[in-house]
Amino acid sequence: MMGVIADHYISSFGDKALSSCGIQMGGGNVTMFFLISALLFGTKWAKDGYNKFKPAIFLKKRCLRIFLPLWFVLLFVVPIEYITCGRFEPTTIFMNFIGLNWARPFGSAGHLWYITMLMVLYVCFIVMSRFRLDKLSWRWWGIASVVVGILYLFFRDCLTTYSKAGPPLFIFFSSLIFAKGNALLEAAKGYKHWLIVLVVVAVGVSQYVYQLGWHDSHKALAIGSFIIAGFLSFVALYTNIYISKSNNTISWVAGISYEIYLVHAPLIAICHNYIKDKALWTIVWVVLSIATAVLLNKLSNSIIKKI
Repeated sequence: MMGVIADHYISSFGDKALSSCGIQMGGGNVTMFFLISALLFGTKWAKDGYNKFKPAIFLKKRCLRIFLPLWFVLLFVVPIEYITCGRFEPTTIFMNFIGLNWARPFGSAGHLWYITMLMVLYVCFIVMSRFRLDKLSWRWWGIASVVVGILYLFFRDCLTTYSKAGPPLFIFFSSLIFAKGNALLEAAKGYKHWLIVLVVVAVGVSQYVYQLGWHDSHKALAIGSFIIAGFLSFVALYTNIYISKSNNTISWVAGISYEIYLVHAPLIAICHNYIKDKALWTIVWVVLSIATAVLLNKLSNSIIKKI
């Protein structure tokens, strides 16, 4: 979220360094959302005795939670898209309605590509629950990491768009966390301080790669670098910060985090378009995002309970 607002701030001034930092923050934070999901489902898989996920039951619960809030958000994204971008495209609206924003993104809500990638990961979790990936030794995961690294380093000319460069790493790291997350995070506790150093280095490297230019020969490295930074940040935060499960504030924020993600980008577009004072539109945006997310969460949950 902070990456998105940073990017909007910066786009008005053309500051390349700060703009790339905004993109990195957004991409890294989204990576952490995917990994949290993978950890939760991997933990559930282990607690249930590594039983296979039943596709119908698994997807029903996930789709209700994902699509109901999304459909409500589209009710005001469509007019915002027309007001801020002058676009009204039925095909784009339909593709977003079924969760395929990645194929036809909105100008004011391009962040909804997250839905497409999340649904891809849900299908991956169902498939992975049919195999005991948790039994794979770390050696094989290490070999897979090297192969992925070679792909991004030597075949980067084939990974020239986000839709080509992003998914392989998202799926790889999510698979790792799904299958070996608990063991990995437990082992990482012995390297807490080194992990912080690694995060700083990874973010610095990613920033440097962005400064090389956002063009075909560097897109794979740039995208890969902030996804790796997000993975390391996830591991570092998990091992260095203890958050009590009984913390009501954290639980409340976690409960509406998905809705905040859905509404924050279109509200940025509308606030930025109509309020010229930067400090004022930032305050209005934060208040509107939280208030809208709370209402959306309550509405969606009430319908889900009835269903």
